[in-house]
Amino acid sequence: MNKLYAITKVLLVSAVLLSLTGCAQLSQLGLGAKKPAAGGTAAQGGGKEAGPGGAATPGQSARTLTGDWQVAFQYKNQTMKSTIHLKQDGNQFSGQGTDDESGRQFSISDGEISGNKLEFFKKYEVADSSTAPPVDYGGEVDLSANPPYMSGKYVANIQGEEVTGMWEAEMQPPAGAAPQGEQQAQGGATAPGSQPGAPAAPVTPDKPPHLSGKWNVGYEYNFKTIRSVMFLEEDGGKLTGHGVDQNTREKFVIEKGWYNFPRVTIIRKYEKGKGAAADRTMTFKAQVSVVNDKEYQGPYMGGKTDGGGAWEAQQER
Repeated sequence: MNKLYAITKVLLVSAVLLSLTGCAQLSQLGLGAKKPAAGGTAAQGGGKEAGPGGAATPGQSARTLTGDWQVAFQYKNQTMKSTIHLKQDGNQFSGQGTDDESGRQFSISDGEISGNKLEFFKKYEVADSSTAPPVDYGGEVDLSANPPYMSGKYVANIQGEEVTGMWEAEMQPPAGAAPQGEQQAQGGATAPGSQPGAPAAPVTPDKPPHLSGKWNVGYEYNFKTIRSVMFLEEDGGKLTGHGVDQNTREKFVIEKGWYNFPRVTIIRKYEKGKGAAADRTMTFKAQVSVVNDKEYQGPYMGGKTDGGGAWEAQQER
């Protein structure tokens, strides 16, 4: 399609819808505002059968930690967020994740769950571990909650100083298992112009849409709607590319990009003297979905920039 939907009219609507999706739920919770039921739930007992990979399907209770989780944690009077994927084997679990604000990657190791108690270590991938020592997370989990929920305290020793804080996490629905009646495609915001209840094209976690190609983009910046043409190249979960903002004719390159369906992060770099008015970078985070609407069929991205503005994109075909 040669033209993005009437993005000047729908970006604010998209932003509201994004706040209702699973990926944005945790950012609206106050830490400690929600607690596991008294006594908790044993990791291996009770509840209905879990969906594929141990993650809960709508209306069911998870029986393991396996799946994607949205995490919020306190650090220096701020609430930071990250995304993690866990895999449980018996009473042991491990995983990997990314801090949302910085894009820093880390691993989850030495995880152990006993009844409703759990403990694990968060380790950043750095050459010098003294600059980012392991963070010890401990707490409780309620796998019967909808969605499954865990919370507790963490502690780390940073340059001889003990740092502690609260943390909490919610399990996210498996890709393709949007709650009944939710007007969005596979965990993303409703595509502009789509009709309520419009069926989404079939998407499964093992067959995510490929992002290589030309994209029409719209995003909010300095109280204006900026429209872009962006060319992406996907290679093993990494994204590169380039493009131009049509309003200002400023050119950019994709400095870094990560794609782990359904989440995507794209970092644009504008360089003064190379088609841009000033040096700057912008981070675009989104959920990837597939739209099957009479006006558009194909991959769709919708999310927010690091400045808090809404953005969306559809692939030109």
